[in-house]
Amino acid sequence: MKIKPGYVLRRLDDEALVVPTGESSIHRRHYIRLNESGAVLFEALGEERSEAELIDILQKSYSIEEATAREAVEHFLESLRSHDLLDE
Repeated sequence: MKIKPGYVLRRLDDEALVVPTGESSIHRRHYIRLNESGAVLFEALGEERSEAELIDILQKSYSIEEATAREAVEHFLESLRSHDLLDE
Protein backbone atom coordinates (compact mmCIF):
# COMPACT_ATOMS: atom_id res chain seq x y z
CA MET A 1 0.00 0.00 0.00
CA LYS A 2 1.02 3.62 -0.49
CA ILE A 3 -0.42 7.12 -0.54
CA LYS A 4 -2.53 7.90 -3.60
CA PRO A 5 -1.02 10.36 -6.06
CA GLY A 6 -2.03 13.96 -5.51
CA TYR A 7 -1.25 14.27 -1.80
CA VAL A 8 1.93 15.61 -0.26
CA LEU A 9 3.20 16.28 3.23
CA ARG A 10 4.07 19.89 3.97
CA ARG A 11 5.56 21.21 7.18
CA LEU A 12 4.52 24.63 8.37
CA ASP A 13 6.37 25.71 11.48
CA ASP A 14 5.78 22.79 13.85
CA GLU A 15 2.77 21.36 12.00
CA ALA A 16 2.67 18.54 9.47
CA LEU A 17 -0.14 18.88 6.93
CA VAL A 18 -1.35 16.60 4.14
CA VAL A 19 -2.09 18.87 1.20
CA PRO A 20 -4.03 17.86 -1.92
CA THR A 21 -2.33 18.85 -5.18
CA GLY A 22 -3.27 18.86 -8.83
CA GLU A 23 -6.57 17.16 -9.62
CA SER A 24 -6.97 16.14 -5.98
CA SER A 25 -7.12 19.79 -4.90
CA ILE A 26 -10.25 20.30 -7.00
CA HIS A 27 -12.14 17.61 -5.09
CA ARG A 28 -10.67 18.20 -1.64
CA ARG A 29 -10.27 21.67 -0.32
CA HIS A 30 -9.06 20.91 3.17
CA TYR A 31 -5.83 19.88 4.81
CA ILE A 32 -5.29 16.99 7.17
CA ARG A 33 -3.16 17.73 10.21
CA LEU A 34 -0.82 14.96 11.34
CA ASN A 35 1.08 14.44 14.55
CA GLU A 36 4.79 13.62 14.28
CA SER A 37 4.33 9.83 14.15
CA GLY A 38 1.64 10.29 11.49
CA ALA A 39 4.09 12.38 9.46
CA VAL A 40 6.73 9.64 9.74
CA LEU A 41 4.23 7.05 8.50
CA PHE A 42 2.89 9.29 5.73
CA GLU A 43 6.42 9.87 4.44
CA ALA A 44 7.11 6.13 4.57
CA LEU A 45 3.99 5.53 2.49
CA GLY A 46 5.51 7.52 -0.36
CA GLU A 47 6.72 4.07 -1.41
CA GLU A 48 4.93 0.75 -1.41
CA ARG A 49 4.97 -0.55 2.19
CA SER A 50 3.39 -3.39 4.12
CA GLU A 51 1.78 -2.92 7.50
CA ALA A 52 4.66 -4.90 9.05
CA GLU A 53 7.17 -2.48 7.51
CA LEU A 54 5.28 0.51 8.91
CA ILE A 55 5.24 -1.06 12.37
CA ASP A 56 8.99 -1.61 12.14
CA ILE A 57 9.58 1.98 11.01
CA LEU A 58 7.56 3.35 13.92
CA GLN A 59 9.28 1.07 16.42
CA LYS A 60 12.71 2.18 15.25
CA SER A 61 11.77 5.87 15.06
CA TYR A 62 10.41 6.02 18.60
CA SER A 63 11.94 3.02 20.39
CA ILE A 64 8.51 1.67 21.31
CA GLU A 65 7.16 -1.83 21.77
CA GLU A 66 5.66 -3.71 18.84
CA ALA A 67 2.15 -3.73 20.34
CA THR A 68 2.18 0.05 20.74
CA ALA A 69 3.50 0.56 17.21
CA ARG A 70 0.95 -1.89 15.79
CA GLU A 71 -1.95 -0.06 17.46
CA ALA A 72 -0.71 3.31 16.18
CA VAL A 73 -0.24 2.00 12.63
CA GLU A 74 -3.67 0.37 12.56
CA HIS A 75 -5.31 3.59 13.77
CA PHE A 76 -3.36 5.66 11.22
CA LEU A 77 -4.22 3.36 8.31
CA GLU A 78 -7.89 3.41 9.33
CA SER A 79 -7.80 7.20 9.24
CA LEU A 80 -6.14 7.24 5.81
CA ARG A 81 -8.75 4.81 4.50
CA SER A 82 -11.59 6.95 5.85
CA HIS A 83 -10.17 9.90 3.88
CA ASP A 84 -9.60 7.68 0.80
CA LEU A 85 -5.87 8.44 0.71
CA LEU A 86 -4.50 4.89 0.42
CA ASP A 87 -3.72 3.11 -2.81
CA GLU A 88 -3.96 -0.54 -1.81
